[in-house]
Amino acid sequence: MKRFSPRRWLWISLGTSCVALGTIGMFLPLLPTAIFMIIAAYAFARSSPALHDWIMAHKVFGPMISNWHEHGAIPTKAKILTIISIGVSFGLAFVFHLPVWAITVQGVCLLLVAVFVVTRPKPPRPSDHGSAKQR
Repeated sequence: MKRFSPRRWLWISLGTSCVALGTIGMFLPLLPTAIFMIIAAYAFARSSPALHDWIMAHKVFGPMISNWHEHGAIPTKAKILTIISIGVSFGLAFVFHLPVWAITVQGVCLLLVAVFVVTRPKPPRPSDHGSAKQR
């Protein structure tokens, strides 16, 4: 990809925006972190080898992205936090007295997300991962 192509800069902008949103999501329980970092890695892979290498080597985000890329896996802690966030979001709909149709739509969407997250495998333990590579 050309160094100054508009397409490249759109990918870099998307990746940078996702890193910013994912970072904010580390502190706001209702904003996800993992999906934004996965999208950022995807965008950086299409635009900047240096940024892609940085995010993949990051001590917090790198393993999360690798686990998803290699195994479609979500760690148990992330699953628990996701389910808690889903419960809080759904509970807020009642606190703010949303219309029944809105609560229903939200409930169906959140249920689908919860089922997806819970049914993803756990990442392999480091000892499992290392022994699989040795075979």
